[in-house]
Amino acid sequence: MMFSWKVIRKLLGVFVIFILLFFIYSPDSDKNVSNKNVCKDVDYVCQSGKLLKGALGDHYCVNESIFFVETSFSNVLTPRQACAIESTARHNPSFQVNVLMTPVKSIDFSDPFIKTISSLTNVHLIHVSIENLVCGSPVWKWFVSEKWKKSQWQASHLSDALRFFLIWKYGGMYLDMDIVCLRSMEHLRNAAITENWDRVASGILIFQKGHELMKRCVYTMKTIQQQVKENNTLFSNIQQNARLR
Repeated sequence: MMFSWKVIRKLLGVFVIFILLFFIYSPDSDKNVSNKNVCKDVDYVCQSGKLLKGALGDHYCVNESIFFVETSFSNVLTPRQACAIESTARHNPSFQVNVLMTPVKSIDFSDPFIKTISSLTNVHLIHVSIENLVCGSPVWKWFVSEKWKKSQWQASHLSDALRFFLIWKYGGMYLDMDIVCLRSMEHLRNAAITENWDRVASGILIFQKGHELMKRCVYTMKTIQQQVKENNTLFSNIQQNARLR
């Protein structure tokens, strides 16, 4: 009987450990979120006497700006991305152009395209922590739960979340990193582009800070994303759900 009791205790111990490990590492467990329930709320909004330090040591803040977002976690730029950023900066000189990059380490300033872009006076290369960037927003819990990683289009849907958040919170323009600008867009307000006559796209978003459409996109996106069957239908699905189409 003593031997049997020892065996039972060992089996119970193994079972308890297994259950604990399951709840700790389960991808859908709230434990993952609670372990990350503290984030640094980084506010880029321009305020008197408050400037943030950029990747090059320069200081800046954000009013209505032009945003590019690199969400593949790369620390360099491709030729196409550099062309998109440079053309936009040169055709919209009165706008600050913020290039948000998300590399695991630091931005590689030895890269020739990074060098070219960083030489433009109205461009800021910003190394951001996505978790801190969206801290306190409706996007934060969705991001730290890592449910976006289950998407077939991880980088694209992460980019969707960030573009809606940035334009909602700060206002200004968002452009995809494969869009080359051929003329000034400084006069445009509250506009988007169409993919065809039936579908609005989010490759260019130009909205004032706090715009109702961007607000609804931010709040609706985390639930709609799970229903989307195609990469390029996310914005249209959000619009339809928000009843603003």
